[in-house]
Amino acid sequence: MDVKAIAKRVRISPIKIRLVVDMVRGKNADEALVILSNYNTKAARVVKKVLDSAVANAVNNNKLDKTKLENEFYRLPSWQDATDRYCKQLTKSKKWWLENLK
Repeated sequence: MDVKAIAKRVRISPIKIRLVVDMVRGKNADEALVILSNYNTKAARVVKKVLDSAVANAVNNNKLDKTKLENEFYRLPSWQDATDRYCKQLTKSKKWWLENLK
């Protein structure tokens, strides 16, 4: 079962967030929280807040065990303005490719 938490309107560059997310991607939720609490950057605080929210959603809403949760951060599609009314997609997420290539 997928549990989501999304941070919106975060004023920090995607590169800085990606550096922190790459450190904790695929790790157990408890390990990731320990890593993020020892890493002193704004990006780590934002990612830690989102991970805390996802763990709380999993435990309270979906009745999942906190010790068995693994985190998967997906890269969202990026958009570039091409003209006044059109925009083009730069990349597609890993999840999109996995779902649509079956």
